Amino acid sequence: MNIGLATGLIGGGMLVPLGPVFSIAVLGAGTAGFGFFIFALGCGVAIGVVLLSVFQRRVPKAEVFAGSLLVAGVSLVVAASMSTLGLAALFVAVLGVCAGAVYVLGFTLLHESVDDELRGRIFSALYTLVRFCVLIAFAVGPLLSDLLNRLSNSLVDGELSVGGVVIGVPGVRLTLWLAGLIIIGAGILAVRAVRPISGVGSIRDLREEIVSGLTGPITEVKRSHEHPSAWSGTTRVADTPPVPDDEPEEPVP
Repeated sequence: MNIGLATGLIGGGMLVPLGPVFSIAVLGAGTAGFGFFIFALGCGVAIGVVLLSVFQRRVPKAEVFAGSLLVAGVSLVVAASMSTLGLAALFVAVLGVCAGAVYVLGFTLLHESVDDELRGRIFSALYTLVRFCVLIAFAVGPLLSDLLNRLSNSLVDGELSVGGVVIGVPGVRLTLWLAGLIIIGAGILAVRAVRPISGVGSIRDLREEIVSGLTGPITEVKRSHEHPSAWSGTTRVADTPPVPDDEPEEPVP
């Protein structure tokens, strides 16, 4: 779970430092387009947090956590593939909804699964990891974008032709694609970690329920025979000690 949160933050955090470059160089929307991105992302996060805060008791938390990571990664890849501001902002909003869900469910699952004596240490390590991942995203994102931009210009002249359609592949788009793939990888790891745990838990609960249903009546009958005073609905008559037959008669005065 901590790995999923950390890698998700590394991937999603790259959207903030690379958003202005993507809006200017790819979408041609200028700095106003980046502001629209931030607005869509913030609205999505707020919607995700509110929805999960209301309905988290009715949803399978671990499965939704892993699925939200996958959808967030796919949304970032699709948003980086768009060439219009409206469609890109739409998928950024979907990314925000999934990010809010991951945030709420991640902390909820940690609260439920960590023992009381370890909870403080776990959350201290988590907060440190979160800050470190955000720092990595802000530091590595622009450098990686510049490096990939040079490689793209030198290898394919910054463009790719797929089925007769020319797609621009500047460094910022390649970096955002890479960030989305990182989030998808974290989602796959989360799905693989959640699947055996949920399966074992359900099988164990079903087995215990069946065994309890079969052995419960037998155990109650056995206890009632061993302890007659535990019978319900009956009155127990106190036993009187038998009078011995050979008791000597008292002499007549």
